[in-house]
Amino acid sequence: GLYCSLLRAPGRTLLVMDTEGLMSLEAEGGGVFDAQMALMAMACSHLVLINHKGELSRQLQDLLEICLFAMQHLKVCRIQPKLLFVLRDQHDRSSDVHGDALRLMRKHLSEASKHLDIRLEDLVSLDPGSVFLLPSAFASDLDPHTGHERRWSTELFAQDMFRLRRKIFGTGSSNTIGDRFGEEGAPEFSTLSDWCLHAMSVWRGLDRYGPNLLHYKTMQEIEVQRELEEAVKHIGSQAINGEHGLAAETTRLLDDCTKRLNVGAKSEQVDAEFRSALGALQDACAAKCQAELGRCLQARRATIP
Repeated sequence: GLYCSLLRAPGRTLLVMDTEGLMSLEAEGGGVFDAQMALMAMACSHLVLINHKGELSRQLQDLLEICLFAMQHLKVCRIQPKLLFVLRDQHDRSSDVHGDALRLMRKHLSEASKHLDIRLEDLVSLDPGSVFLLPSAFASDLDPHTGHERRWSTELFAQDMFRLRRKIFGTGSSNTIGDRFGEEGAPEFSTLSDWCLHAMSVWRGLDRYGPNLLHYKTMQEIEVQRELEEAVKHIGSQAINGEHGLAAETTRLLDDCTKRLNVGAKSEQVDAEFRSALGALQDACAAKCQAELGRCLQARRATIP
């Protein structure tokens, strides 16, 4: 589910939302629920913290790509949320290593947004400083006197958490509810009541249309389906409206039957022959379409890495 905490200060209101853990093997609803939660957070937030254990993974990238796809189609976002990846349990906290990973993810997300005919910057904000590395919260070792394992929280983790806190509030200092309008603001974030109405509208859209958009696993799956839909439309159009297509052959069949009726042929015999010939034309058209679609699928499979 989704948990919320409301903090008030003079002239400022801060709403913190926390989703349950995503991409869990035990979670009910699978990828659709994960994408619904992620998209709900993006559509209703100025700043989205992605708390992730380990490195930036392909699975996380796929989830974000599907969210971009749904954001573009559902039109639920009124601002461009800023994304901040908080990577836990990092032993190597070299900025170069994770900077490369972030640049690679940004590249893939930009490519995904191009397929949607929109710029990544029009959907989300993802700058070079969008990764924050945290060490393990606890350290452990054997007690030399008892031989038992001892665990304790580290001062380093506490200091880094304070740095993360300052970064969050520094980023969000001008992004609170009711804090601004104009070019960078949105009426949906002007008051808490307006935000609640916006959040309810977003969830209604996700609940109604989300399953049809968010069941995909990757952007490549979406692209393949689009290609297949276009191929099926083209094959069907050619088979029906092309030269010697079903429409032309059916017209010739009708003309022939009409001529036979005009010269006195028995209507029952003409009708039976017409139905038989029409069924044969339809079967031949279906077989031709299936064969052509099979060739398209075979050619497409050859291009998939």
